Amino acid sequence: GPALGGLLLIVLMPPYIFAINMIMSLIAMVILWGINIPDRALETEQKAGSLFSQITSGITEIKGNIKLFLGIGFVSTSLFAIFLYDSFIPLLAKDFGFAPSIFGLSISMVGAGGVIGALIVSKINLKNKHLFVMASGALLSGIGIACLGLISFLGITMPIAVFLILFFSFGFTGALVHVPYVTLLQIESPEDKIGLIITLGQGISMVAMLSAPLLGGILIHNFGVAVPFIFGGGILITVSIVSAFIVSLDRKS
Repeated sequence: GPALGGLLLIVLMPPYIFAINMIMSLIAMVILWGINIPDRALETEQKAGSLFSQITSGITEIKGNIKLFLGIGFVSTSLFAIFLYDSFIPLLAKDFGFAPSIFGLSISMVGAGGVIGALIVSKINLKNKHLFVMASGALLSGIGIACLGLISFLGITMPIAVFLILFFSFGFTGALVHVPYVTLLQIESPEDKIGLIITLGQGISMVAMLSAPLLGGILIHNFGVAVPFIFGGGILITVSIVSAFIVSLDRKS
């Protein structure tokens, strides 16, 4: 999706891309409308419980499982760090003196890196090393993002090829985080609570994603375009090191 969207952004005006997105959404809606989902037997009220009790049960399950707790907390914090700077990539590209079309191409590189990374990671037997792989991916991404922001902050010029290669690597390292994360949720969640725990994880991540751009905007307003990238990269590096350290302690115990 992002790879195709980025390529379209190079050759089409944004309104046409929004129109294509709307058409694709309508096609998806028609397809879903035609799917016949068999009725499930209604659970008893005692088993299902109220919405509040289900949420409480899910939170208790997450708090009682160190891998779930770390995984959801790690991804939510990582998404907060990413969305600190994500909306301001066009400004960073402009700061480097690149043409507006480079933004679309950089998004395509992220998409391509993500697809290739996902294909590679899905073929690897992670065993019980999901969190270590996630931490490694976020650490590499954080170093790259922080360096990108620091280069801009210092006013150093960057070749377009290096800029695009960096964004390809961000897509690849992002796959190292998200593919093991989905697998981790499925493995560690009780069979009857998988949907609940995944939903809670998405809800927590959504709060992080929605709150981050505001802080990113404040940082840009006060300190410049490069600072959210340095700040976001620093958060990714920190959360990766801390998570890997906690996992190593848990294994020793």
